[in-house]
Amino acid sequence: TSLDKRWVITPCGGIDKIGSFVALFGGNRLDIAVFTDFRTGVKNKVKNWESLGILRHDRTFLAGIYAGQEEADVEDVLGRDLYVELVNECYNLLKKHQRIPASKPANASAMVVEEVAAHFAGFPAGSPMFDHYAPATYLVENASKFRGSLPGMSDALNRFERLFKDLNRLLPKQ
Repeated sequence: TSLDKRWVITPCGGIDKIGSFVALFGGNRLDIAVFTDFRTGVKNKVKNWESLGILRHDRTFLAGIYAGQEEADVEDVLGRDLYVELVNECYNLLKKHQRIPASKPANASAMVVEEVAAHFAGFPAGSPMFDHYAPATYLVENASKFRGSLPGMSDALNRFERLFKDLNRLLPKQ
């Protein structure tokens, strides 16, 4: 199941900016659903937006629900195995000391983006710096190369299918 073509995806830059977007779109009587990352600091913001009537609880979808962990970004919905391999490919991390390990280090964050950022922080001067958007761009530009070859792709597709089904249920029947 894919995301229904009637949905219009509008990145808003985080939960802090959602109020402005909802005010802008809500004035046009548009039905809005929100998919957002979720961490401890965001929890209160989401509850606040819901209590003010800016967001509706039944139209707020948190990444952690689909990633199977309390705190999560969209990258966690992709899954650690897939995302780590994507980052390794994106940055061409071939050297053993630079490649992100297949097994999650014991002290790593539960959130894969934080784990990857910490890994890059240990690189010597002159090494590539981690850019949160580079792996997404790389995936879009090289989608045909990765079709079915990234580890955990089937699981990632299943998690996103669950999100898409939940979102599609909000739309009127055609």
